[in-house]
Amino acid sequence: MIGSQTILILSLWLAAAAVLGWIVPERWRMPVMTGCGMGLVGSLSPLSLGFLLLGTGASMMLVQRRAGPRATGLFVAAVATIYAVFLLRATALDGWGLPAAALPLGMAYYVLRLVHYALEADRGRLRAHGLQDVLAYQFFPAVLFVGPINRFDDFLRDLRRRRWDPELVSTGLGRVLAGAVKIVLIANYLLAEKLAPLAGLAPGTAGRLYADSVLMWANLYMQFSGYSDIAIGLGAIMGFRLPENFRWPFLARNIGDFWRRWHITLSSWCRDYVHMPALARWRSPLLATTASMLVLGLWHEASMHYLLWGVYHAMGLTIWRRFAALTAPAYARLGPAGQRGWNVLAGLLTIHFVMFSYPVVEAIETFARSG
Repeated sequence: MIGSQTILILSLWLAAAAVLGWIVPERWRMPVMTGCGMGLVGSLSPLSLGFLLLGTGASMMLVQRRAGPRATGLFVAAVATIYAVFLLRATALDGWGLPAAALPLGMAYYVLRLVHYALEADRGRLRAHGLQDVLAYQFFPAVLFVGPINRFDDFLRDLRRRRWDPELVSTGLGRVLAGAVKIVLIANYLLAEKLAPLAGLAPGTAGRLYADSVLMWANLYMQFSGYSDIAIGLGAIMGFRLPENFRWPFLARNIGDFWRRWHITLSSWCRDYVHMPALARWRSPLLATTASMLVLGLWHEASMHYLLWGVYHAMGLTIWRRFAALTAPAYARLGPAGQRGWNVLAGLLTIHFVMFSYPVVEAIETFARSG
């Protein structure tokens, strides 16, 4: 739960960025918004401010000196290693009786932006830009702590075209309100306070497990998509069109479709910077999918639990692809009515596969410990 003091600090800095970003002279608008982003990070996590400043400066130095793939690879490895060390301290060492430390605020998101910028710049895929543009991107206040993981070129395009747009601002305010309703009313009040106690009334152990899984995923979706809505709305208020992060994931017809709808910007980051390079190197969809899902799992937490969770989803994706290829001719012969029925059944199986991911992994861990 976010403390009231943290909420106040967040609100003040974000409000300052949204207002000052429009009322100061045009040439000062982005420097002021960048300064608000720095102030926001520094107020809540000076360590994050220092690391992000160093990472941004180092990545920009690589670009200016045209350091090449080897130096870029070393930079990416260094950023990933530092993140892994902090993640281990935050999530794994405590279980070994060693002192744990919280992950620096926002680090899970800005390390992905640092890697994205460094790799795309090395590949020559970014339009001309300067240090001020990179600082504005890395310290953009709306996405610092909860994403979505926006891409530099998209940000730069909006930065160059940024103009006051009452319709965009109005849309942004609506998204912020929708996100707040999801988090406060639906997730925290309805699901957590009113419906969660009813899960214990479900008949039998299996019934309670099922009810808990449904409520957990509903709450997770409402919380996460709500924060994404607020971030996207704030971005719109500030004049930027941030990418969508959720598109009705529980309407997915298969597990591949689910990952194109759930945490979209993280899934696409893993596709571009893990799956595709792994596929090009190993020529194995199974290995590439496994690598991608393991990275996605470990991004959440450095633990055996999330390693197994990544393997679980990698197996699901691999089995689904082979099943889809084998059944494609039969699906084509079903006709419209049969295909609709097939899609409904496939959607239900997908939802349950996702919902049971945590219980299955926990059961495997329990079995391993008992053995």
